[in-house]
Amino acid sequence: MGQLDDKTALVTGASSGIGLAIARRFAAEGATVYLTGHRKAAIRSLARTWTAELADREIRVNTLSPGPVETPGGAEPAPLTPLGRAGRPDEVAATALYLAGDQSTFTTGAELLVDGGVTQL
Repeated sequence: MGQLDDKTALVTGASSGIGLAIARRFAAEGATVYLTGHRKAAIRSLARTWTAELADREIRVNTLSPGPVETPGGAEPAPLTPLGRAGRPDEVAATALYLAGDQSTFTTGAELLVDGGVTQL
């Protein structure tokens, strides 16, 4: 039995990198996964709208904003983070799994920064 059995997820940018890692992780945990592609500003706007509209149905809406992340076959991002390295797609996927799972049932309308501290510089 997976952590996300009987749950549905909308994953953006799932054709490669972080989005693909999240989609695979969610599917492995039992979620029904739908894929789409949008720009970050559009996703933030959609999340704000859906947070309010879906709350009465107990549907949580959160967004992830990753920082520099390694991409398979791509150039390694410069380690511009306080942690001194780029993130990995599986690290962002694990954070997404947390937000989608039962450990975060009181979290909605949040934008979680998964950026190695870049926004604090």
